Amino acid sequence: MEEQSPESFRRVVDVNLTGAWLGMRAAAPSLRRAGGGVIVNMSSSAGMSAYAGIGSYAASKWGLRGLTKVAALELAPDRIRVCSVHPGAIRTRMTAGFGDAYTAGSPFPVR
Repeated sequence: MEEQSPESFRRVVDVNLTGAWLGMRAAAPSLRRAGGGVIVNMSSSAGMSAYAGIGSYAASKWGLRGLTKVAALELAPDRIRVCSVHPGAIRTRMTAGFGDAYTAGSPFPVR
């Protein structure tokens, strides 16, 4: 937390949380006109549990989980379901420095 810049923190939150909010906001009118539908947000297991070293990412995914629940309640009367998917960690450049225990069982290699 102490090493990340405020700009970097905001960028992660903007992409992962504000981006999803903008998407739901844009999709809702079309789904309403269509008589309903489904919005699926991609969260992360980091939105369900804490992991050291990824504060902005975890905060954005916890926020997305909450925002998804609010949107589900608000859009339910219009027959629009809203849910989030929380996959576990996979080996990527972002997770490469966290060690094997973090991505244990991942079928995907670090690129």
